[in-house]
Amino acid sequence: MSMRSKPLKCITNVIFDMDGLLLDTEIFYKRAINEIAMSFGKVYTPKVMNKVIGTPQTETCKIAIKEMNLPLGVEQFRSLFVKLSYSRMHNVDFLPDTEILYTKAYENILQRDFNVKMPTDFKSEIMGLNTDQVNEKFITTFKLPVNAVKFQEIKDKELNVLLSKNQKMPGAQKLVEHLHKQKIPIAVATSSGQQSFDLKTKDHKEFFKLFDHIVLGSSDPEVKKGKPAPDIFLVCASRFPNKPKPEDCLVFEDSPNGIQGANAAGMQTVMVPDPNLDKEMTKEATMVLKSLEEFKPELFGLPAF
Repeated sequence: MSMRSKPLKCITNVIFDMDGLLLDTEIFYKRAINEIAMSFGKVYTPKVMNKVIGTPQTETCKIAIKEMNLPLGVEQFRSLFVKLSYSRMHNVDFLPDTEILYTKAYENILQRDFNVKMPTDFKSEIMGLNTDQVNEKFITTFKLPVNAVKFQEIKDKELNVLLSKNQKMPGAQKLVEHLHKQKIPIAVATSSGQQSFDLKTKDHKEFFKLFDHIVLGSSDPEVKKGKPAPDIFLVCASRFPNKPKPEDCLVFEDSPNGIQGANAAGMQTVMVPDPNLDKEMTKEATMVLKSLEEFKPELFGLPAF
């Protein structure tokens, strides 16, 4: 755990981001934007990614187009983005590492269904490829007696089995349930819109019932500007029954844009960043953690586990 020199203040209310913090959905967005960029001979670099993470969908489209100089209008990009990302969200879950899950699925399929052992260095050959390219790579490399459609069916079935065994992201369920049990007011402030939220949370309805309320930045009329503006956090705080002051709220985020917005709202922040994020982009957070498992509620005056 890495802590800042800023003094920690006791808080009464907690606000959580969703994508990349409670749900491992950022990987779907990364892959979708990467595929769009590749189709125009562009590269979706970490620098561009850091500007995109945490922004509402419209801003995501505008930033990606501008930063990568893509020959697309916002609505054209949005259409591709939604099609590619939403098609992959039907199996979204509380996962510690989606890539590990995919690797395990591939190993199981090759060994069980085709009596083939996947070489340890093969993963590097498929990194960055889209779904169709990955399927074709497996079929041609290992001379599998199936077509791409059948291989995808086998892969989806295996992933569903593994997903059912890996439902909890480290620390998320434990922390949310603890705060709820201790009657600490908690809410979600996500840049997602209603359609996106419904899709991503369809298998986790009981979990999201633990929150007092949920603010959807892309479809809530009171949220005038998305992250990194403070609007969504101020709106979220205003809907708590106890009407806390901004300084009485603690925000959990994974993105620089989210941290910037929460700081601008006058709230303390705990950041659980992507491990590949430049450390310089985490400096504005009150506290930085590798995982929600590391969080100690008592440091902010909340009941300990």
